[in-house]
Formats: sequence, structure tokens, C-alpha cells
Amino acid sequence: MENMKYRVIFEYEFHRGTSAAETARRINDVYCMAAVSQKKNSYRPSQTTSELAAGCGVSDKTVIIHLKQIGKVKKLER
Repeated sequence: MENMKYRVIFEYEFHRGTSAAETARRINDVYCMAAVSQKKNSYRPSQTTSELAAGCGVSDKTVIIHLKQIGKVKKLER
């Protein structure tokens, strides 16, 4: 996305009282999910959290947290 669009979004969120960190999280959530849905055929079920994180531009820990929130946790097989 163009820098000017980010500035407009950040200014809007600033006037709403949203922190910069929360604004950045919201932007990443929206645009990462859009990228994932556009590329959904390129993702595979056995993809690692590191690969997902690299594709979304976030940390591994962020991916793990979000996967846990939606119940996508691999159970250890014994």
C-alpha cells in the first residue's frame, strides 16, 4: 500500500484515540488476511509457522498466538 494511505489511516486512528501499535496491528490483520485469501491456493496445511509469518510479515509468535485463538493447534501424537 502507498505511504500516503498509511498516513491517512494513522491520522484517522489518532483522532479516534487509537494507539499507533493498535493501528499497526489492525492494518496488518486486514492486509495480511487479504494477502492470505488471495494466495490461499499457495498455502498448504503442513506449512510451518515460520513460513506463515514470513508470508504475512509478522513474527512466529504472532502467528502462533492467532492460530491458538482460532483453535488451530497441532496435537502431539504419541
